[in-house]
Amino acid sequence: MSLRPVAARWFEVIVPVGQCPQALEALARTGAVQVETREGRGESLRLDALRARLQDFHALDQRFGGYWPAPVYRRGLEAADSLEETLARAMGEVEKWVADAQRDVNALQAQSDALAEVVFWRKALSAAQTQGVDPAGLLAGGRLLEVTCCCPEAGTALPVFRDVPGVPLPLDGLECLLAVVPKSQVEVYRRQMHAHQAHCHTPPDWLRASAGPEHALNLREESTQSEIRRLQGALAQVNAAHRLAEQLGDIRRIEWMTRHIAALEGSRHFAWITGWTSAANADTLHDALHRAKVSSVVHLPVLPEGAEPPLLLRHRGWVRPFEVFVRALGMPGRTEVDPSAILALVVPLMFGYMFGDVGHGAVLLALGLLLRRRYELAAILVPCGLSAMLFGVLFGSIFSQEHVFPPLWVNPLAAPLEILALPLAGGVLLLALGIVLNGIETRWRSRVGIGWLADAGFLLAYLGIVAGFLDARGFYIVPIGVLLYLLVHALQPGRRIAGALSAIGHLIETGLQILINTLSFLRVGAFALAHAGLSSAVVALSHTAGGLFGEWAVLIVGNVLILAIEGLVVSIQTTRLVLFEFFVRFLTGTGRSFVPLPYPPSVVEGDRAHETENPR
Repeated sequence: MSLRPVAARWFEVIVPVGQCPQALEALARTGAVQVETREGRGESLRLDALRARLQDFHALDQRFGGYWPAPVYRRGLEAADSLEETLARAMGEVEKWVADAQRDVNALQAQSDALAEVVFWRKALSAAQTQGVDPAGLLAGGRLLEVTCCCPEAGTALPVFRDVPGVPLPLDGLECLLAVVPKSQVEVYRRQMHAHQAHCHTPPDWLRASAGPEHALNLREESTQSEIRRLQGALAQVNAAHRLAEQLGDIRRIEWMTRHIAALEGSRHFAWITGWTSAANADTLHDALHRAKVSSVVHLPVLPEGAEPPLLLRHRGWVRPFEVFVRALGMPGRTEVDPSAILALVVPLMFGYMFGDVGHGAVLLALGLLLRRRYELAAILVPCGLSAMLFGVLFGSIFSQEHVFPPLWVNPLAAPLEILALPLAGGVLLLALGIVLNGIETRWRSRVGIGWLADAGFLLAYLGIVAGFLDARGFYIVPIGVLLYLLVHALQPGRRIAGALSAIGHLIETGLQILINTLSFLRVGAFALAHAGLSSAVVALSHTAGGLFGEWAVLIVGNVLILAIEGLVVSIQTTRLVLFEFFVRFLTGTGRSFVPLPYPPSVVEGDRAHETENPR
């Protein structure tokens, strides 16, 4: 377990240029690479030209994407091909497909519109029938009248015309209107409705068949579905002729690469993929490329001169979920402490103290165990629940009941001063630890300096003030700490007087700040008392509910409310104390986070089953 973030290692991979997209996919699948090209190099693979060509693909995708099959991501592409050649060939086949499939696509669109018309009138006539209107009689019409169904856009309402009879129809959450309009006024009526953002539908001729509207709808739907199946079959043949799924896979692969890679260095035949990796050795990257059947050379050289590696927080088990607190402030720098392991102890203790109840802790523990596989953050509930159960035993509380077993330590409401004093002492220790960690960081930044002694002086002064409230002799330590603090700053080269004067102001400011931070930990005890008080109130209310059923109902509802409300409040207070009282002593979060290359489309789109070994 390390108290410092881990620096990523620099990696270099050389692959045939045609296999560059597959190589990047294989590396992305490891979740252990961040691709980065060294400054001043990396333009030779002309990724900008690929992005410009992909704009044409996006235009075709908007028009025809709904008729394309799922992409197939092939392995074993011809390594001699350049990226431009691969994209050009795939785009050429897509454009040929457009020319061959245009007629079938237009026909399919027309049939889809026809099917949508069938669905609309089936719903409209069914709604009319529920309103007491005979669909067959309504559609029979006459020489002078016409039926039209008008539907408003979402969020608008239809106007009412007194001289036009109509029946309101609720369709898909909209208040539509089935109106009977004189044929001479149909176009005027439709224009008026259109001006009010409504769409009017006139019954088609096929719906007026003598056999009745239901028969006409069924017949129309059957014939439309049959024609759609025929057209889909014809389109599938065109897809197969152009191997469209594989062309789309090639394009999507290159598109993903150009979206997430700013630039790459290479030549006509080879690509040079460089960046940072969290892998411990080259075998991880080499094995991933080998499984993808990519010919490659992998190397983990020494860090490039002047490079600033991204950093990782590498913890396992209990500690890993607590990284979320550190990441909330920012990645610690290379000379900063990673306090995740410390938080794995401190956070559960503070949370459990404020939420001390065996039953409530057991619920949190069960939720953590149930949800941690789906939500990593939920794993925090496991140690916090265990801590709440431990303090519940110490406080003698289980589901707000304080008479089931005696407290192992004390009942909070019976000894409020003790409950307040313990977290205050714990806060002093935690803030003192923060000062020590800041001194360690100072030592890391300057291995030969004595700057860390200033933190030692500040720590002595702080502990002296705290001890002085317990025993006046503790105040004797304060001048020693202050003198050491000022002396270290006065000994800075070139800033002796100025350093000492600025140190006085800084000492006063940080001294007042840490004393206020110390008092903030009283809220831990205050919330422990509030939890005990609320639990006591729930039990008192249950006794006045009357009857066994009423008593249990109040207890259940009360405990659920305590879990929901106090669980949220205690979580917020714990987070606040960690971020704004503890972290401010030593952590600034100036480090650069390691950002793995996002997963390729063959993983994100769930198309791994569509991968094929066959080359062209």
